[in-house]
Amino acid sequence: MATLNPGDYWRRRTEAKQEFERDWLRLVRLPIDEVSVLKAGDLCEEHALRAFDALHLAAAETLMYLIGAAVTFACFDTALNLAARSRGFQTPGMMRR
Repeated sequence: MATLNPGDYWRRRTEAKQEFERDWLRLVRLPIDEVSVLKAGDLCEEHALRAFDALHLAAAETLMYLIGAAVTFACFDTALNLAARSRGFQTPGMMRR
């Protein structure tokens, strides 16, 4: 793998950060409140998830409830995807079938 020279590294880092900051304004952001944390705790126990994974899933469930429509759940963690599927979410792997 080729290494970036320091100038290219900092230029690309700055560009990536600016792109993220532009995207951030278009994302739906849900607050992390006591209800979500308690829900995440239940999900940890039910599906043997890590805390932040369970919080991710709890937020997705909140979003689905708020918009009253199906939500596709996507991540790179197999256990989390399986937990999401068991809770009624579609995941990208399911949509290919």
